[in-house]
Amino acid sequence: MSFIRIHLMLCIYMASISQSSFAKSQLPTLATKQEINNLRFISSDGKVSYFQNSSGKLMLTSNLKNFDLISAEDYAHYSVIVSPSKKYIGIEQDTSYNLNFNLSKENTIYISVYGDGKVKKIGNGNRPMLHLNDQYLSYYNYKTREISILKTQNLEKLTTIVLKNELNPFFTPVTVMLSPDIVLYSDVNKDGFQALMKLEISKNEITAFYKSKSAGTKIESCRFEKSLIVGEFSYPNINRGSSISSFPIDDGKLGEVKLLYSSSLNDIGNLICLSPDSLYFIKSFFEDQYINYNKTDVASINLQTGQVEIRSDLLKTTQIYEMDQRVLIPLNDQLYVVTGETNLNLDKLKDDRDFTFIKTPDEFNEMYESKKTKKKKKKKKKSKK
Repeated sequence: MSFIRIHLMLCIYMASISQSSFAKSQLPTLATKQEINNLRFISSDGKVSYFQNSSGKLMLTSNLKNFDLISAEDYAHYSVIVSPSKKYIGIEQDTSYNLNFNLSKENTIYISVYGDGKVKKIGNGNRPMLHLNDQYLSYYNYKTREISILKTQNLEKLTTIVLKNELNPFFTPVTVMLSPDIVLYSDVNKDGFQALMKLEISKNEITAFYKSKSAGTKIESCRFEKSLIVGEFSYPNINRGSSISSFPIDDGKLGEVKLLYSSSLNDIGNLICLSPDSLYFIKSFFEDQYINYNKTDVASINLQTGQVEIRSDLLKTTQIYEMDQRVLIPLNDQLYVVTGETNLNLDKLKDDRDFTFIKTPDEFNEMYESKKTKKKKKKKKKSKK
């Protein structure tokens, strides 16, 4: 009983840390007419938005016109993928979102012209992605372990890649296209080592481009116009540290590696390459593996200067994603804006906190320690009373 009581008190304490940091965040939040939980995408000018409702519909608002894109069973869930090019969108429809929690289940993949009211079904799978200014769309099927890549203009299949992974049924590969002929994708061998593989389609040749340094780490990748970013991050409770490297891209060919960042802590990752030269990821600042607690927030790296800056103050950030040149943190039914437009015009309510949070790692730790000291002093004063 004492163990259960201590464990319960610890959970309450950890929740209070997260809630207190959330309540005092200096980050602005995204405010729109749509409920945040239903919003799937909204452009930076607020003129195009994709959203869903509880009756299973995915809808589009474009230039003050409304379109019903897809109808399904109640509580179907949609993911909408939009690249910076905004020529096409990829849609993943999960009709059993609240019924079947198997991560490897087959969902339905659709494609649509950005801002258009028509959609086309293209296959079954997961995780659609757009590549090379929306000329290509890829998606992955967990059951067949296949990455399918299609031309968006005519839906002609460019290639199908079959992974060798037989170790982890929930492994999700990274897919990055360097050119119409060169595709990078991640795979995992029987010993648990991940690698970034390079496929040259015209030669039907596959080679290992980047290999993980140890088992129990995951590889992530994203790209800028002239550079490829590769991150290697440890899974929870496996202390292998973190690293981020860059490779210059010249006419689809990769140059020599340059180490941008390394840490002895297990960063979460979630790499976002935000044009023109800012890289975002979730960084760990403190870890206590005994109680399974870590302090995490968004960090950015400037590719020109190599400077690392802390960009959020929530202390428990676990997920980030990009939405039309904005980096967003979903937390407690809010979307916190790390960078990008928060005032969407069109009679939207603007968040009162028009503020960008930027700290160096040392400044961030000093701020955190100062807050802890102040809390301790307040507790002492209350106990004396």
